Amino acid sequence: MPWLQSLSVRGLRVLSALELDLGPGLNAFVGENGVGKTSILEALSLLSRGRSFRGGNADVWIQRGLDRLQIGASIQLTGRLHRLGLERRRQGCSARVDGEAVNGLAALARWCPVLIFEPETHELISGASEHRRSLLHWLMFHVEPVFGERWKDYQRALQQRNAALRGECSDAELDGWDDILARCGDGVSALESAWMPRIRAAWLSAASELLPHLGDCAFEFDRGWEAEELRLALRHQRGRDRALGYTTQGPHRSDWMLSYARAPRRESLSRGQQKLACIACLVGAGALYADHHGEPPIFAIDDLFSELDQSHQRRVLECLQAAGVQLWVSGVETSAALACWTGERRMFHVEQGGRVTQLI
Repeated sequence: MPWLQSLSVRGLRVLSALELDLGPGLNAFVGENGVGKTSILEALSLLSRGRSFRGGNADVWIQRGLDRLQIGASIQLTGRLHRLGLERRRQGCSARVDGEAVNGLAALARWCPVLIFEPETHELISGASEHRRSLLHWLMFHVEPVFGERWKDYQRALQQRNAALRGECSDAELDGWDDILARCGDGVSALESAWMPRIRAAWLSAASELLPHLGDCAFEFDRGWEAEELRLALRHQRGRDRALGYTTQGPHRSDWMLSYARAPRRESLSRGQQKLACIACLVGAGALYADHHGEPPIFAIDDLFSELDQSHQRRVLECLQAAGVQLWVSGVETSAALACWTGERRMFHVEQGGRVTQLI
């Protein structure tokens, strides 16, 4: 399974010079608010995605007085040890794998597959569709080799059509952009549709496991347009798109939704239930990744212990241990639920200034 053996961080927020030796099982980081626990998980996010789940840009991430941040890690992947490195400057970034420069952050992402639950992950259930698309695209990127390129082609065509809409171009010109966008969009949608039965099965299985008391779970997917063909949808909505100045139909508007028999509306779920449902979505994505690659991704949960009672904390931990993942969790204080993790377990205390001491 993929797991980070070591992590080094220089110049990320309060983390001036962090060195960690990690275990393949549970790695828990506890400490007071504001000491750097979330920044440790943020380093994992930056290494995996090139961006932080906390938003912002390099000016926010880089420690005051420095011109760059650096993250290095050794990772076990497909039975071999690899060395990853990321350097973020205020203008630009670079990444390396085993000492060799890689072309783009997408290449680095394939070497460090990570699923992270953080406060904004609640938006998977209660928020806008962009959050759900982000998880779907993470999964598609990791299981379908050509998805990344097809999505980039679609994004370029979308930007061109939007510019044409705002530029008051003729209908004849827009016909051409509609054809290009529809061709690219059909390519993206075909890949998503081919994987959707497996995605639905994986997410429903995980959702039922973590929230069985809510009854049967249903999954719905909206591809992002209403007409039979995307080209026709673009034609039908042209007047509205011209008025708005952007394209309202296509895979960039896709969405999916989970619902439960005893909580048919997302507003019916408590915060704790929303958290469990969101974690279930990540578990489902991780299961499908593992089916495809033969090993699961790394999991990280920021503030695992809030909003969940100990029985549900244990359910999450048991589910992830059964999946065989390396798990990173953070919290203000430890929880008795951690005792249910019977594999290797390491506990770290994070103090002011990002100083970290291994307790067990």
